[in-house]
Amino acid sequence: MALTKIKTDGVTNDAITSGKIPADAIGSSEIAANAVGSSELADNAVDTAAIADQAVALSKLPHGDGSSNGKFLRANNGADPTFETVSTTPEGTTVLSTGESGGTKFLREDGDGTCSWQALPASGVTVSGNVDNRVVTGDGTNLVAESGFTHNSSTQDTQIDGSNNAPVDLIIANTNNSQAAATARLSIQAGDNANNGGQLELECNGQYHTFESRSNGNLYLSDNGTAKFTFDGNGHLVIADGNLHIGTAGHGIDFGTQTSSTATNVTTSHEVLDHYEEGTWTPTVTSGTVNTYISGTYTRIGRMVHLSVGLFAFSDTTSNNAIVIGGVPFATAVTSIGNCWLRRTAVGAQDFCATIGESGPSLIALNHDSNGSDMGGNLVHSNFSHATPYMNLSITYQTS
Repeated sequence: MALTKIKTDGVTNDAITSGKIPADAIGSSEIAANAVGSSELADNAVDTAAIADQAVALSKLPHGDGSSNGKFLRANNGADPTFETVSTTPEGTTVLSTGESGGTKFLREDGDGTCSWQALPASGVTVSGNVDNRVVTGDGTNLVAESGFTHNSSTQDTQIDGSNNAPVDLIIANTNNSQAAATARLSIQAGDNANNGGQLELECNGQYHTFESRSNGNLYLSDNGTAKFTFDGNGHLVIADGNLHIGTAGHGIDFGTQTSSTATNVTTSHEVLDHYEEGTWTPTVTSGTVNTYISGTYTRIGRMVHLSVGLFAFSDTTSNNAIVIGGVPFATAVTSIGNCWLRRTAVGAQDFCATIGESGPSLIALNHDSNGSDMGGNLVHSNFSHATPYMNLSITYQTS
C-alpha cells in the first residue's frame, strides 16, 4: 500500500533525528517564514562561525529610541550593551575610562605614537614639593614642583634660579641641520604703546645693561638705566656720551664700500682710517739749544701728520752749521715741504721753506730756493742777526 501523506500527528516524538536527514537536505526554502524563533534555538547554538559575512544587516541591530540620538553602543562586561553619551572636552582634558578593568583609569600619550590606559594612584596624583607658583615637571614616574623654576600668574614673571658652580642656561635649539628655514628665535614683544619696548637686560653684581627696542624704530643700549648707544631706524649709530674705541692697532673705520677714484693710473691701496692722534712735541736743534714761545703741537689723521711750533732764543747764533730741528713725533715716509717765517735773520731776498726728509726722516731743515744753477741751500746759525731770533714753522707730511 502506497503512502500518500504523513501528518505531523502521525510521527512520534523523536522519530526523525539528524541522522535520518542527509546533509543540506533542508534549505531555507523548506522552512516556513517565522517557523524558527529564538525559543527553538538552544543557548549558544548559533555562533559567529555559523553566520556568513555581511549576513546580519544594520537594520537587524537595536536602534534605540529618540533619546539615543548621538550616543554610542557600549559593551558592559558581559551584560547587555547600552547606549551612552559621548562627552566633548577641551584640548588637554584628562579622559577617564570607567569601563577598563581595575577601576578608573586615564588615557596617556606614550610618546611613541600610541596611547594606553593608566591607573591613578589610590589617593590621586600627588606632586612633591608642591608650593605656590612652582612649575611642575616629571621624571617618567613622579611629579615634582621645581623650587628653582617658578611662574607668578599675578605678575606674569617666570624665573629660573640656580646655585651650582655652573651656568644656568635657557637653550632654544633647532636640531634640523638640513633645511634652510630651521632657525631658532627668542621673541620679546611689548605692547605697541609701551613707553619702554621689548627689553633684554643683563646684570652682574648690581651693574646692568639693557637692550631695548621702542616703537619709534630705534634700538637702545643702556648702562644702568642711561642710554649710551642708539641704533636708529636709518641705520645710524649714535653714541650719547663717549668714544668709539678701537681696541687693536691697525684697525679702524673701513670705507671699503665707498666709491674709490676711477682716474687713470690711480690705484687704491688702503680704505681703513686706522689712526687719529693729537698731542704736543718738544723741538731740539743739532747745534746748541732752543726755546719755544708757541708750544709744538701735532695732529695725525691716518698717515697724514701736521705739526707747528714757534721757536726763539737759539743759543748758537754764530756757527755756520745748518739749522736742523729734531724731536718730531713721527718720521716721514717721503720728503715734504712746509712753511716758515723768519725774524731777525739776515737772508737778503732769498725765500726759505721748511723741509722734512731732506736731512733725515725725523729732521726738519730750513732751505732756500736755487739762486741760479745751484740746488739751493740751508739756513745756518750765523744767518741770525740778533741774539734772540724768532721763527715760526708748520709742515704737513706723510708718515709710514
